[in-house]
Amino acid sequence: MDSRYLILLSILVFPGLISNGQFNSPLNPEQVVINPDLIIQVGAFRQESNSLVLKGRLSAVLDKTVIIVAEDGFFKVQITGFSGQEEMEKLYPALSFLGIKNFWVLPVKKQEEIKPQAVMQPDTSKKPEIENASLPDVAEEISIAPQPAIALQVEVFHNESKALKAQKRITTKLNLPVEIVQEWEYYKVFITGFYTTEEAKKYYSALAKLGYPQISLIENFRKK
Repeated sequence: MDSRYLILLSILVFPGLISNGQFNSPLNPEQVVINPDLIIQVGAFRQESNSLVLKGRLSAVLDKTVIIVAEDGFFKVQITGFSGQEEMEKLYPALSFLGIKNFWVLPVKKQEEIKPQAVMQPDTSKKPEIENASLPDVAEEISIAPQPAIALQVEVFHNESKALKAQKRITTKLNLPVEIVQEWEYYKVFITGFYTTEEAKKYYSALAKLGYPQISLIENFRKK
């Protein structure tokens, strides 16, 4: 099947790719409150021209804002304009259908860095024909490997020796990276290195069998 029709099929399956101007939206666009901290990064380029190509192609089919951020020697292509986590997650399979496999969600900013939410009106300008919206075919690496940000809090101890014992036991039995974080008089035991919540939840049963049933899942984990 022609690649253009595959793209068209994916867009019909995931209507969030089409601008609100082409289909009736159940929401009033003027009442949609945008969370500026919800960002999907879809690529990073050394050359600005490649980032501009990707931005142009995505802007042609997405009803979200596509921006370029120059940072750390790269031109990073990012998608913004989400009102919530659920809306952002609905775009994941559509990006995969469009051939973008290596994308990730940027960590949410710390509380002191959060800016007031802004009301954003969607771009209702006419989009080019879908068949012209194929993604750029470039040889350059378009993504930077994301860092694991999911952790499991296994247990909290008053005694450091018990925390060390738990660390050794988990490392030996499950071969997982374990960190101990001291907060005041407590010693918290974390299993780190997970990229997704699904990956982390697979170890709930094994940890319970080791005697650690009270597990907490921590997103955007940062070692203190």
